[in-house]
Amino acid sequence: KKASPEYEDCRKIAEDNGLPLMKAYTIVSQDAARHLGI
Repeated sequence: KKASPEYEDCRKIAEDNGLPLMKAYTIVSQDAARHLGI
């Protein structure tokens, strides 16, 4: 199984938190995988 966050969600998180887009994408992906147990 694999979860992939939506681009626009990651872009907004990155912008709101002053993070590079790929950093936000990685954080969201890892958190989703942990939360979903995958």
